Amino acid sequence: MDSTRSASARAEEHPDCDPVRQTVGCPQLRMVVLVECGTHAVFDAAIGALRTGEQTLARAVLPSLRPGMMLLADRGFYGVDLWRTDAATGADLLWRVRKDLVLPVVEQLPDGSYLTEIFDRSYIHHTRRGVPVRAVEYTIAGHEGVYRLITTILDPGKAPAAELAAL
Repeated sequence: MDSTRSASARAEEHPDCDPVRQTVGCPQLRMVVLVECGTHAVFDAAIGALRTGEQTLARAVLPSLRPGMMLLADRGFYGVDLWRTDAATGADLLWRVRKDLVLPVVEQLPDGSYLTEIFDRSYIHHTRRGVPVRAVEYTIAGHEGVYRLITTILDPGKAPAAELAAL
């Protein structure tokens, strides 16, 4: 996101920055926003320099999560530590994850999803129990490959795989 500073203020601080001619990059920001999907109402946001990571900004909006909410996140947010912290808020989590993330099937479920565990990178030998999650794999017509989601909702009766994939 380009800086919201006025053109004259940007020109003063960065005289080579010209967004029209795009001769030099203008100051940019990174933002993580909690948005209600139905109304698109923003109820929290964290803004930082472009060099600030998404996971760092995500931690700043955690206090706004509550039980009864569902946090959707793309694969750039995945990390076991952030998952645990977000899950501790009581909000349900549904995150897209990389297709190469190892998710061993612990139990196949009737809706096509399966129970699995995620592990912190420091536990590469999986000598400790992982964090239990449910995985949903699906395809999108017209797109190649399989998309993968993990969720804290372990019971497929509460949220069938097809409904989660549609979100």
